[in-house]
Amino acid sequence: MKKHQYLTGLVSTVATFALMVVLAACSAGGTAEEPASEPESDEPEVGMANPWSDVATAEEAGAGAFGDTFEVPETLSIGDIPWQPATFRYMDGIAEADYEGGAVEAWVRKGKDVSGEMLHGVYEDPAQPWHTWTVDVNGTEVSCLGYEQDVANVMEWTDGTYNFSVFVTGLGGENYGVVGDDIAETVSSIH
Repeated sequence: MKKHQYLTGLVSTVATFALMVVLAACSAGGTAEEPASEPESDEPEVGMANPWSDVATAEEAGAGAFGDTFEVPETLSIGDIPWQPATFRYMDGIAEADYEGGAVEAWVRKGKDVSGEMLHGVYEDPAQPWHTWTVDVNGTEVSCLGYEQDVANVMEWTDGTYNFSVFVTGLGGENYGVVGDDIAETVSSIH
């Protein structure tokens, strides 16, 4: 009987101690699951500044990025997507047009002295290796990368002075890219 009373008392003491620890954590400004917040500071937060500047037109994006023209279609002619008119932005060396079409998004970029990942901005590796192929569009070699064979999610080319890139993808896990004649039509509409 004494052993049972001793163990019951010991369990009660441990439970009381655990409850006190949880209550102490809560009174310190946090919970047992969430730490207390950092005290506020008068020092400015240090972080990376957004390098992009929003502008109203493609011309402004080209002028701001590299002091030259940037020509893109008002809406894309990719598939039967009801594309919204483009919005524009730029950073040093890159002009961009962003398009939305329901569950699909795309961006077109023109860059000076920048190419590849730095231009198209797709840094994640797909679950499977990229499918790669080239397409000739009026004498211009266009490199295509796709999550699936013959469905271009990234198209890249150069005119000798500037590099160009188009990225198209479905949102919400669906793949959507550029296929067939839409590749040539898209590339031909961008300068």
